Amino acid sequence: MPPIKSIPLVPEIPAELKIAGKQGRLVPFVGAGVSQLAGCPGWSEFAEKCLTHLLLHNKLNHALLDQLHARKLSPRVILALALNWAKQGGETPIDFMSILHPEGWAQHVDGNRVYRALAALSRHFVTTNYDFWLDTIPPALASLSTNSGAAASALPVKRHCVYKPDQILISTLDRTDASTVTHLHGSLLDIETMVLTTSQYVSRYADCRQPDNGVNLNHTQVFLEHLFGLKSILFVGYGLDELEILEYVILKARRQLAQGSRVASHFILQPFFSHELEIANAIGKYFQNECGVTLIPYLRDALDYAQLIEVLEGFTREISASPLLNAERRYAMEQMLK
Repeated sequence: MPPIKSIPLVPEIPAELKIAGKQGRLVPFVGAGVSQLAGCPGWSEFAEKCLTHLLLHNKLNHALLDQLHARKLSPRVILALALNWAKQGGETPIDFMSILHPEGWAQHVDGNRVYRALAALSRHFVTTNYDFWLDTIPPALASLSTNSGAAASALPVKRHCVYKPDQILISTLDRTDASTVTHLHGSLLDIETMVLTTSQYVSRYADCRQPDNGVNLNHTQVFLEHLFGLKSILFVGYGLDELEILEYVILKARRQLAQGSRVASHFILQPFFSHELEIANAIGKYFQNECGVTLIPYLRDALDYAQLIEVLEGFTREISASPLLNAERRYAMEQMLK
């Protein structure tokens, strides 16, 4: 990766990313940072709101809450504790719906802008988020995929949603009859599928290979192996505080490709202040060397994290969602057969 000499407001799109978009191989991999722009809580706030819910339902008191804050526990540990407390003395389900989607969420201006821009880049998405934002095609784009005229622009169109572990298949990303979203860590559509704690997280990515033939029975892991080998991924909305998740997903996806196989190019969008040029270069080398992912930096001086909306809207002027080309579909099938 050549050194970064300046951090632009809207970065130039790498040629490989443009080609992947035209060939229908571009898959945005969407993290919590995008949903935060739409009014959803980040990891720490999400865990804190779960504790507040339990406090209001007398499952814990202010003294215990103060002790938790003093220990500065990670969000995953707090969530595990919250789930345990919710079950004690008669279960009190945590209202994840109201935590992730406050009243009036669907009318959030920035939320609609950022997800509308994403929808213009690809027909297929992968996310570690639980919320509903990716489950529909925003109205302005939905009208383009229907034959009912301008009136259709007022109604969003549902995407095909995959969130149950045994249904996570790479074939969903090759569908030409529907736009799709794969929720790797579950969805609000089924609370039981949501990966919240460290033990659930490890279990979701556990290696389940048959000893006699080495076939991997873990749908999520097989899905990631094919995803990273066949598609070009654009990571969006993953902050440096989520590196642990990102690293784990990427490392679990790596596999020995058949000789002569192509290696897809992957990218990550990351915001920096103008004075962070040196750290941007260091992080760029880290992503390249450790994860095989190319950093695309953008400047957050003026709009802070909301600059991501401007970046994605800029990308839509050069990349537009295209169906998978027949040659690409055939190549993908050959690799899966191998």
